[in-house]
Amino acid sequence: TIQAQKNEGDRMKTKLRRLEEENNRKNKQIEQLLDSDRPLGSELARALSEKKTNNGWVVSGLKQKILKLEGQCKEKDDTINKFQADMKNTDLEEMRIAMETCYEEIHRLQLLLAKSETMRKKYGRDTQKRLKALNAAVLKLSRNIKELQNENRRLKEDLDHVLSDSPPSNKTKNYSEWSKQRLVRRILELEKVSD
Repeated sequence: TIQAQKNEGDRMKTKLRRLEEENNRKNKQIEQLLDSDRPLGSELARALSEKKTNNGWVVSGLKQKILKLEGQCKEKDDTINKFQADMKNTDLEEMRIAMETCYEEIHRLQLLLAKSETMRKKYGRDTQKRLKALNAAVLKLSRNIKELQNENRRLKEDLDHVLSDSPPSNKTKNYSEWSKQRLVRRILELEKVSD
């Protein structure tokens, strides 16, 4: 993963540094070969100045060494360029992985948000329905209470009216001690008698 890619990047940097050092060393060797202060360089300079007939082998040998060294330098440059490209690709790969991870996290959070919104709407509607039902029930109960209070008041008025219209008897009854059912039965009896 990312740690493995970092380790690979560090390994590539180390290898790149070693190749650059080796390349510098080879460049110094080429300079030393071409330097006239060195024995080989002085021999080359002397051979060329004397224009000996056998200096062709020296020149061809040096040309071969130069071509060989140039080839090695080109290989080293190619390797360096390859490692630099690999490092760029590694960085791009790490960035791509990080972006994918971020995208997945964003997608997960969006799903959670949508789910919570759905739950809120669902339970919000249920709560509103329950509140409406409770309000309707309370309203209905308060109407019933008013109706019962009005009916109770009318019954009391009727009872007072019946009691005031009935002839006084020796058997005066204490209606306050009677139960509601008994009072209602008595009222019905009195209504039948009055009809």
